[in-house]
Amino acid sequence: ETDRRLIRTRIETLRRELARIDLQRQTRRKGRQESFRASLIGYTNVGKSTIMNLFSGAEVLVEDQLFATLDPTVRQVPLDSTHTILLSDTVGFIRKLPH
Repeated sequence: ETDRRLIRTRIETLRRELARIDLQRQTRRKGRQESFRASLIGYTNVGKSTIMNLFSGAEVLVEDQLFATLDPTVRQVPLDSTHTILLSDTVGFIRKLPH
């Protein structure tokens, strides 16, 4: 009986935590839907992350090496006092990828 009670308590705690996370994600999703979006695209090692840092004030990893950015990064960038954009730093393209 004690084990069942502990399990029920744990399940209820997890449900509350999931509900909190769901609400948080809905709030973020709504904010993203109301923003303009732009992406920095181009070949690898051409300065996309540097541009992202300049526009957003972020500290995205910048290195003089191929594929320093392995995952897309999104930051909010103010355009003026009322508008912002979501700026995405993408993984670079390469030419003539070996098979």
